[in-house]
Amino acid sequence: MNPHLSSEQLDDVLAGKANPAAVAHAATCVHCSQELAALSGIFGNLRITTAAVAENHRLIASPRNAPRAPRMAWALATIALFASVAVPLAVRRPATVQNHPAATPPVAMSDEALMESVRNDLASSVPESLQPLASTTTNETSTTTTRKD
Repeated sequence: MNPHLSSEQLDDVLAGKANPAAVAHAATCVHCSQELAALSGIFGNLRITTAAVAENHRLIASPRNAPRAPRMAWALATIALFASVAVPLAVRRPATVQNHPAATPPVAMSDEALMESVRNDLASSVPESLQPLASTTTNETSTTTTRKD
């Protein structure tokens, strides 16, 4: 009776590393060929299963269509915020001081003079502080009316 192949020899036959005598024995011995077929089925299923699990883990670990839009949107928003703060500071002009009549300190006057000033302001259709502006608009309206004629 032929001695059957050991588990190491069967592994070598499956891996393709066995000597020709072991391969010939596996081809002729019914018991060893059945053992080899069973191991081949187990390792074949194991190979398919591990490949499927590895593919599943790869898909979970690194998605193919990783969204880059939020990262780009945050970068653009940061640049816009920086520009909205930096540009006004860089372009800032010094304020010019203008002498307005309201900026001059008030002159002390009597109660009667103050009351007369209030009456004049109330009687006028345009307040005294807006008189220079009103005079320019009345000149413009009078020139526009003459042009229509």
